[in-house]
Amino acid sequence: MKRAVRPSSGVLITAFLVLVAGAGCKPNTRDNPLGCELYSGDPVCPYPQHCENHRCVGDDAGAAGQGGAGGDGTGAGGAGDAGTAGTDGGAGTPGTGGGAGTGGASGVGGTTVDGGMDAPSSHCQASADCAGKAGTTACDVTSNTCVECVDDMTCSGAKPACNTANDACVQCTSANTSACTGTTAVCDPTQHLCVECVGDGDCKTPDKSFCSKNVCAGCVNDDACKTRDPSKPVCGASGACVQCDADKDCGGTTPFCGAQKICVSCKQAPQNASCAALSPATPVCGASGACVQCGKDMDCAGSPTTPFCSDAGTCVSCGSPLAPRTCATLTPATPHCSTTSGACVECLGNSDCPDAKAVCSSSNTCGVCTADADCANRGPAVCMSHLDGRCASTKETIYVQNNGSCADATGATAGSATVPLCSMQPATSLVSATRDLVVVRGTVSGATGAFATTVSIVGQSTGTIAGTVNPALHVSGGTTYARDLKLSTFDSMGLQADNGSTVKLDHVLVTGNAGQTSDAKGGGILLDGAAFQIRDTTVTNNGPGTFSGGLWGGILVNSPPAGGPKTLDHVTVQGNNPTGISCTGAISGTAVSATGNTSLDVVSACGITSCGAASTSCGAQP
Repeated sequence: MKRAVRPSSGVLITAFLVLVAGAGCKPNTRDNPLGCELYSGDPVCPYPQHCENHRCVGDDAGAAGQGGAGGDGTGAGGAGDAGTAGTDGGAGTPGTGGGAGTGGASGVGGTTVDGGMDAPSSHCQASADCAGKAGTTACDVTSNTCVECVDDMTCSGAKPACNTANDACVQCTSANTSACTGTTAVCDPTQHLCVECVGDGDCKTPDKSFCSKNVCAGCVNDDACKTRDPSKPVCGASGACVQCDADKDCGGTTPFCGAQKICVSCKQAPQNASCAALSPATPVCGASGACVQCGKDMDCAGSPTTPFCSDAGTCVSCGSPLAPRTCATLTPATPHCSTTSGACVECLGNSDCPDAKAVCSSSNTCGVCTADADCANRGPAVCMSHLDGRCASTKETIYVQNNGSCADATGATAGSATVPLCSMQPATSLVSATRDLVVVRGTVSGATGAFATTVSIVGQSTGTIAGTVNPALHVSGGTTYARDLKLSTFDSMGLQADNGSTVKLDHVLVTGNAGQTSDAKGGGILLDGAAFQIRDTTVTNNGPGTFSGGLWGGILVNSPPAGGPKTLDHVTVQGNNPTGISCTGAISGTAVSATGNTSLDVVSACGITSCGAASTSCGAQP
């Protein structure tokens, strides 16, 4: 700091005496050039005043400083003392023989600012008073202080704006962004610098819409986008907040992410996009625009337990209230609704199945019968398991039952369920291609004729064919199937099968066919050139009988055919007279129990042997 020219000691003493006598300070005059400055201000000013520019002023505002006394024409004016936030020093009083000194600078914090030789003071009335003052060339007329700027016009170059808060030239102010251009287009009011942004609103490019450290940047995560705009909750790969960036961001009726990064319906899906590719579980484009499970019932065919397509596009069970139709209208082949599985099924019980497939299985499908019980309440209640597994109908049946309503007639209606035949006599002539089942109930007499065409004979209610002079059952041609029957005559055979015929027996009892001693016309089963397949059959207490001069008892196989079956399977032959099984050629036998016959159980020519006594694995089974 430059210091003022010091006066002589005499002058100082005179000033001191004047000041003491006045108990304070006096204005700076030619006769009192130093005033209160001689004593450094405060000691010569009453509290709470201080000395400023050679005047005592209050502490809250500095008084105008008095210029120092003129020198010898070359000296500078003295500096004005600084006050607390004081005003500018006043102009100096012209010195004797010298030029006038200019005013001192404004006092700040009690610091004295010197006025240099011929240099301008910091006190001003206009900017012209601050000319040549480096860095403070403008006058703040409010405080009469030289400052850097008072408006934008007093700034230039890289700092074109005036921040009047601190009288400094800056790039910009919060009210002046026009000084900013290009990528630094807005003003940061805290730093008064031109920057790219001070807030998100300054970032106009969608891909860089967030302001980060005064620079526009893209989004960094979905949370930032959700907070800003819930309608665009996804931070896209480009940095822009979008509704979607991939299909996974969409759903409902707008499951696909379109080219504009908005979710669109499946009907507006981008090229090569499909509901099936999006999710195998919802492969169909529904009317609502959403990808759905189905659009029609056919789409649900792969899910049997949910066969119907609801209006909402989901496969539902047949019992669902959302099912749009019934199983019968969906497909006639599965007209029933399973309440347990929800699937449309063929049947819920046997009554839902036709005679041809009368049994409703556990899987709700109709299948063939295996026993007569499967055909209860259907026609004669006979299961044709030996043929195609259907339940026999009344129309194809000839009923034979010796009861009070029977009649041995031969008309088209003879042998009906209500008026059955009394004996087997008419049955041999009534059998045809359309009536080929004979049901024998109870005990009836045999026929004098033979069955020459294919026929099935089934016994019910211990069905028995009996006779006295003729075989109980005589077969001359075709194939005869007989089961659940008892064949028993007096003085004749149980069964006679002639050459060219085929006999199949299943659970048949041939017993008591004993011939008289004098004529030996008895015997169990005579197979004379006939093919045979006999299973689970018992032949007991038969014979003796004669054939070609020889005696036989239980079964006689004469001239077994070269073609066709000739097997005994689980057959019991016992107590026959004289032999059990006689053959003129080899036959096949499995689990044949031949025991207790009068003379011989099995003739060696048969080629089979007995398995021994009847048991669960040997002989006829129940």
